[in-house]
Amino acid sequence: WGRPVFCYESDMTLLFMDTEGLNSIDASETHHAKIFALAVLLSSYFAFNSLSAINEEAVRKLSLAAQLSKNVEFKVYGNETKEEAIAQFTPKFLWILRDFMLELRDLDNNPITSQQYLENSLSSRGGSKQSSEIRRCIINYFRDRDCITMPTAASQQGLSNLHILPKSKFNQEFLDTVDNLRTDLRTRCPVKRFMGQELQGKTLASLLENYVENINKGGVPNLTTAWEMVVENQNEETMEETQAHFENRIKSQFSELPIDTFELIHIFESVKVDSIAYFKKRAILQDEFTTQNLIEDLERHFDMVNQNLTLKNNAASGVACRKILQEVLSPLRERLSDDRTYSQEGMVKFSEDFQEALKTYKAKAVGPQDMTVLIDFLSDSEGQKMQSLQKRLAAEQETASNANKQLECANEEIEKLKQQIRSQKERHEDEKQRLEDERRKEKKKQQACKCTIF
Repeated sequence: WGRPVFCYESDMTLLFMDTEGLNSIDASETHHAKIFALAVLLSSYFAFNSLSAINEEAVRKLSLAAQLSKNVEFKVYGNETKEEAIAQFTPKFLWILRDFMLELRDLDNNPITSQQYLENSLSSRGGSKQSSEIRRCIINYFRDRDCITMPTAASQQGLSNLHILPKSKFNQEFLDTVDNLRTDLRTRCPVKRFMGQELQGKTLASLLENYVENINKGGVPNLTTAWEMVVENQNEETMEETQAHFENRIKSQFSELPIDTFELIHIFESVKVDSIAYFKKRAILQDEFTTQNLIEDLERHFDMVNQNLTLKNNAASGVACRKILQEVLSPLRERLSDDRTYSQEGMVKFSEDFQEALKTYKAKAVGPQDMTVLIDFLSDSEGQKMQSLQKRLAAEQETASNANKQLECANEEIEKLKQQIRSQKERHEDEKQRLEDERRKEKKKQQACKCTIF
């Protein structure tokens, strides 16, 4: 295993795994089969290299591909064939042909690509029955496949000293091909997927542990069982990680209590949404039903944390509000024992200051216990005493107000009487003037009659 390599081109981390050769005389075919199966199951891009052209010998070196179905266990669903089932787990396949000397042309002498050369070689009907079966398995198992041809690295003399040969002595075409291969691996290597899910490094490591455990016990990797176990274990771990993530966020957001209830609800819901997204990103969620159940379990934990947080916030709010109320009312408490407070002027001043103190408290009080603390104070003896002064002042002010109202009513009645008198006097003057006018008319009338007689 090499050190992981981060590729900026594809924005992901690559892990290269180099296995021992498949034809070593120091190991049995069973050992080779295990190595081959592990390499296929763990990789997303499987590179197989062999010398020269694709011929019978080269094909036979991949004979383990034909045994792949025997070296892994899996479930076949519905009308699915074994080849189709295995193809879901196999990686992208790259056949690297080293020291390739042939000219890439088909039977009709037309130029072809290295991939076309691979497809022509695999579809060839020549050769033994064994090689035909191997070709068929490669076609069925590795459905995403490609081929790259590499010329000889250096001259014949240089080949014997490749480990000390300077770069300038290498075949430039070979170096260019190596660069292209490196670029291809860094940019076209797909993310490892299993059962339709993209795998994180932790999940891949869990699958590897399960595979190796079965192999060391004399069995073969059971893909379905391994996956189910990994999914269950990883989701349990992810649940625990998400709960810890949620609680850490809550602690950082609510490091100082109390806070307003609406603010608490808003922050809680924000952290809850963030934590569910955190869980979905890391968990292996295969179906909607399982996903919903897992999220409901998380939400129950979140609600428990919220209940504890609400209790702490209530307690902190009670302590803080009582302290604030103590501070704003402290000057007023001292005045309760002063006789001057109970004078008319003293009560007016006390009432004004008491109302101002309550306004100050309401502005400073924070958390859900603000009104509860105030109501409790107004209900105790000291609060009642302060309120009694207000009631006494209000009663006296009401009495004075009533007297003022009565005086105002009396003045209104007097004004009405004066108005009535003025009205009567005006009517009297009018009547007097009318009578005087009639008297004068009568007198003129009588004088006229006397003149006529004489």
